[in-house]
Amino acid sequence: MKRTLLAAMLFAAAAGPAAAYTAFILPENFNPNDGQVAAEAAYANTFFDPAVGLPADIKLIYPDGFETGFSRVAVSGATTELSGDLPQWGTYRVTTGELRGRDRHLGGAGRRMAPARTRRGRARGCGNHHDPNRHAGGRLHVARAPTRGVVDTAIGALALVPVTHPNEVLVSQGLQVELRFDGQPFPNMPIVLYEAGDPDTDQSTFFVTDAQGRATITLPAPGNYVIAARHRADAPDNAGVDVRSYVTTLTFSAINAIPAYPAPPPTEPQRQRRRGLDR
Repeated sequence: MKRTLLAAMLFAAAAGPAAAYTAFILPENFNPNDGQVAAEAAYANTFFDPAVGLPADIKLIYPDGFETGFSRVAVSGATTELSGDLPQWGTYRVTTGELRGRDRHLGGAGRRMAPARTRRGRARGCGNHHDPNRHAGGRLHVARAPTRGVVDTAIGALALVPVTHPNEVLVSQGLQVELRFDGQPFPNMPIVLYEAGDPDTDQSTFFVTDAQGRATITLPAPGNYVIAARHRADAPDNAGVDVRSYVTTLTFSAINAIPAYPAPPPTEPQRQRRRGLDR
């Protein structure tokens, strides 16, 4: 029975241990047919070239919300390799959860910036794009069918919520997303598009959200892409810092045609009826 890997993943544009790196999670195959997910998770400053492996504590969240770890995790060179089974029908989420870095001082009056933040399902980064103390994290969707449950769940202050299902991003139609901040649509904000091989410092291709916080990302060809949004805001009261900066990113695959999905497995009443007919 064929399973489909959702062409979507959220992760932090975050710094690595000793230099400016961006974290990413990338599947081995966006359309696996064996009921399993395999992906690599790493820091890099060029998409999708691994430099340092991400922490191995990455979660797999089932379509019904059940959260577990991966059955197989290994750090190999500059990459953290993940694999696991997809026992339920529907869309899954892969996430690092929240990782925290150190506070840093901003210029003037001793103002401090919060450590980089990532949220489960939406990765957050704090600080300047080259801040080595930003958080790193990620989210990836995999699916045996294109359900919307985990796709529509916005977690964290700054969130990119796909309007187009991330497994059905056609080159001819592009990807529509909604950017939210503190749960509200975020208008007039740039969303940067990166192709595979682009450095994360290249912000020359971008799309601005409309009054509803939505933007349609146009795509030049099939392939893997990253979109990123960044925002700096005053920190909440009692946060211990003055400023908090956020980065949220989404990795997806653009395709020419929507794949044919296999029929869902029968429900228990259907199985019982089938057993009765077989007698």
